[in-house]
Amino acid sequence: MDPALSGAAEEIRKEIREMIPETTSLSTDPAGSKAKVIRVTEAGNKMYGGDLLLTKIAQLKEQMKIEKSWTGYVLYCSKPTILVNQPEEGYIIPLSQDIRLENESLPPEQQERLQDGCYYHVANKSRLSPGTAIFIKPE
Repeated sequence: MDPALSGAAEEIRKEIREMIPETTSLSTDPAGSKAKVIRVTEAGNKMYGGDLLLTKIAQLKEQMKIEKSWTGYVLYCSKPTILVNQPEEGYIIPLSQDIRLENESLPPEQQERLQDGCYYHVANKSRLSPGTAIFIKPE
């Protein structure tokens, strides 16, 4: 079983999910409720930021007992993406329903989908399938 988020951390994760256009179930956009795209790569991946989102991620880190010095952001991957991460550790918290940490030695149908309400330890150069997730790592 993958480590489950606490009830309070899961509520924050759900609030963050509603802030991201690729994962929200809300049909309206209350003023200031959406995260801002802060970077788009040539591959079409997006990094989200903004004051409200960063506050929510800080609250999530506190609930997960992750050091304040670690950084976090929301990442939308338009295609499989290798997470370059030094010093080779971090956490992925899925926001999309069908997101996976891919293992190149397994065919796509055997890749395990990341579960809502759980978090996953990742190492340098982990490969993330298309989808949206919170990525928390050392600064």
